[in-house]
Amino acid sequence: GDLVLACRIIINALIDFSKRTKVQYCKESDCSELPSFSRSCYESIICRLQEMVFDLEKVWSKALGKSPTLETAHFLLDVFQDRRAKLELTNLSMALELQTELQIFVRILVALPPSLLFRTRKDRLKTTLECEAFFHFTNTELRNDYSKEFVIPFGITLHFFRGLLNACIECEEADCAVAEVLNNTREHCPLLLLSAAFWWLRLEPVLVTQWKRISDTSFPKELQRMVDNQCWANRLLSGKIKSPPSDSPWVLGAFLYFTLQRKIQLTILPTIMRKICAENELVSVLYLSLVDLISSLLQPKESPGSTVALKTCAELIMVLEEQNKSWLNIFLVSNKDHGPHQILYGMISDMEIKLLPVAFFSLIPGLDPKLLTSIIKHADFLSVAIILYTAMVNLFLDGEDINSKQPDPLGLITRGRQFLLHTIPQCPAQTISQNRLQAACKDIDPELKAALNHYLQR
Repeated sequence: GDLVLACRIIINALIDFSKRTKVQYCKESDCSELPSFSRSCYESIICRLQEMVFDLEKVWSKALGKSPTLETAHFLLDVFQDRRAKLELTNLSMALELQTELQIFVRILVALPPSLLFRTRKDRLKTTLECEAFFHFTNTELRNDYSKEFVIPFGITLHFFRGLLNACIECEEADCAVAEVLNNTREHCPLLLLSAAFWWLRLEPVLVTQWKRISDTSFPKELQRMVDNQCWANRLLSGKIKSPPSDSPWVLGAFLYFTLQRKIQLTILPTIMRKICAENELVSVLYLSLVDLISSLLQPKESPGSTVALKTCAELIMVLEEQNKSWLNIFLVSNKDHGPHQILYGMISDMEIKLLPVAFFSLIPGLDPKLLTSIIKHADFLSVAIILYTAMVNLFLDGEDINSKQPDPLGLITRGRQFLLHTIPQCPAQTISQNRLQAACKDIDPELKAALNHYLQR
């Protein structure tokens, strides 16, 4: 019969069964392990599904060898997308149901062969790999509903890389196939590489062992580059300053930040950052620190995490100011489609992006007065601050719970307004147009708008 149709029916049945039995799936648990269902045949069905998928892969492999222009279509992610399309996500209960289905689906996903994440295309004599569907799944579903501490779980990350190694063996030049996929990942799905940097100490031994088992060649160059990134971060931590590997600045920044975070040595981060001259690497580390700050602000007020995160961000800003680096633009979400740091926005959830203005006004007003004076002198400071203040007010007016664990979100807005009224007279002459500044505060804050008018007319 039709193996693809049979697999789709079984996966849908497993999801429906899991929902009916009201199994409590936990985001924090490692998705690489299947849940245990008492008095059920769930695991037996999963084993049968695995057998059917393996048979299906054999069918695809045979067909790929016969046809010079064939591509194998993967159906697995389509099952979830079809179910998602039937849910009305404007309804809160439906949104919660989608989260439950996502957790169930991911557990099924990591139980099946990882090569299913990739599409194999053969065009004459060249075989290539594509995984745009999984990129889309990661950027939309996993990024918003399944990530924790701005990375996706180890099980899914490992599943992707194991699938990549298994699939690349089918290509004529495995090393080139891996390089092409990972280069596309850097550009189109940065969350996957960010997660790889976070989990690398656990990923590396598994991937090296797998590669030795399936190939006699050396470890793929792009994966070896990640090994080099980790070694570079370790050397920096031990005080050995060397030129960084040739990689994207945000990837290097992620390896450095996570290495320090694992060793609970964020206190020495500013010292290390003073030894790095590349602006984009510095800004990337600050961005990751800001995401930590956002996470800590969503915790109960008595949590010490926010104090540590605020101190880390303040010290990194001091380093950037000392080196005269540009960093304010990372807060401008409205410019994410054409800004120099646009790739960073693909790493965090939409809610965390919305909370960047909250992070700004939780951090900047409390900085050391001397440092704050330096920041205010930036030509773009006032426009950035006004835009972020407006965004924060709009969150409140739109009914967003901008700081659910903190008791006084309105107080944060009030303090932000007072901060702007105090700093506007201290700002230097602006190159930005009057219309742009006034438009940002239109119909929201008459007193702030009046202060801007007075400032612009002096």
